[in-house]
Amino acid sequence: MIRRLTLCLTVPALLLAACARPSLTPAELNKARVRQMIQELDNAPSAEVVARWLTSDYQLFMNGAPAMDLAGYQSMVKETTASFSNIKHDIHHLVAEGDTVAVGVTLHLTHTGVFDGIAATGRTITVEEFSVMRIRDGKVATEWAVVDLGGLRQQLSAPPPKG
Repeated sequence: MIRRLTLCLTVPALLLAACARPSLTPAELNKARVRQMIQELDNAPSAEVVARWLTSDYQLFMNGAPAMDLAGYQSMVKETTASFSNIKHDIHHLVAEGDTVAVGVTLHLTHTGVFDGIAATGRTITVEEFSVMRIRDGKVATEWAVVDLGGLRQQLSAPPPKG
């Protein structure tokens, strides 16, 4: 009877332990951080949100241009939100290994202000972007990005669709 009682108590405990979700790996935690950062920037793009997610010595290497620091990134966010509204990222790929996260997104935005000398068109456009980010202490320390700025400019300067 005691053996049977011990078995009845032990088996559910083992099943519960086997089914319990293990804690997140560092890579899974970094993916979750990047996803949350993107969502927060979609909801409230600001210098404060940027500072919360990027290290003070952050470096962005984008499309072969010279490195951009935290202040430069904050300025880029300000300029972008002055030129575009309804900013939304659709995440298509999110892969992580150790302290590195790769993310592929389609950016949707509406052109509501002057951008690169092009007056507001009111068009909703899409831009493809791929970034690799190195995470340190829960923040993005370094980012390498390829953004289809040519496609963005083409969508803004093309004649409006007929119809």
